[in-house]
Amino acid sequence: MKIVVAPQWKDQGTYKEATDSDAARASQLQVDDANTYIDKDGGGNMTFTDAVTGTKTLAQLAVSGDTAWAAKGDLIVGTANDAAAVLTVGAEDTILMVQSGTPAWVAAAAAGEIVGVAAAAEGSANNFARSDHTHQIQHSIADNHVLTVDDASAADDNMARFTANGIEGITALQTFTTIQSAAIVAKGNLGASPTIDWTAGWFQTGTVDQAATAFAMTDPGANGYYRIMLTNGAASARTFTFAAATNLDHAANWRNSLACTSMAATSGTRILLEFLRYAENKYIGSYVEIGVET
Repeated sequence: MKIVVAPQWKDQGTYKEATDSDAARASQLQVDDANTYIDKDGGGNMTFTDAVTGTKTLAQLAVSGDTAWAAKGDLIVGTANDAAAVLTVGAEDTILMVQSGTPAWVAAAAAGEIVGVAAAAEGSANNFARSDHTHQIQHSIADNHVLTVDDASAADDNMARFTANGIEGITALQTFTTIQSAAIVAKGNLGASPTIDWTAGWFQTGTVDQAATAFAMTDPGANGYYRIMLTNGAASARTFTFAAATNLDHAANWRNSLACTSMAATSGTRILLEFLRYAENKYIGSYVEIGVET
């Protein structure tokens, strides 16, 4: 572009003369008034001045040179229409997240415990979880909780039994023994006229403490075998009778027609009686004398 040197290029006002046929020099280029102009500072930097921002060099006006930056990682974010501010870099291991419409640095949160059965949900916490996070399973035997194995020795073919924290493995024999032990109903001293309530348990024990004991029975409501272990509470002879309603008052309803009618006069001697219920409150009886436990 060829600049034509005109008479107005003189050393007056803010303009100076042309330097050669293709250039012109001005000490300061004013825009509209004396407070808005382009200039050069002592370091040779072009400067821009106005009433709002003051005087800034080109480097200062560039984003990379703005003195608003306080630290590596600072960001410029909008705060309103035609307005912005610096968002200071967040702490180590935080991420940028919008909270209530405002950008903010958010730290990672520990994964929540799984304490029970719950439907899938997005959640509402203003934090994030790392991609390699893990959840702790809070096991419990309470309702709607996660059940875990609480037995380092659990093996194939074991039965499961509850513990305070989960389940453990037990063998078939342990299962049978446990069930049998749990089914025992200890009646203590029977007195002269005990009623054996089979609905309370299929295996019961009692101490014979009277010379004559008359047994009655409460029907269990289901056919099957029911047993009671009798122990002589003293070195005295004992005799037994059974309510007519049970059919056990007839020897014919006992195995080999041998009714259990007495117990040896030895303290601690035992008799195991077994009754097969075949109809409502009707039984066939059998027994075995065991002797004194040693």
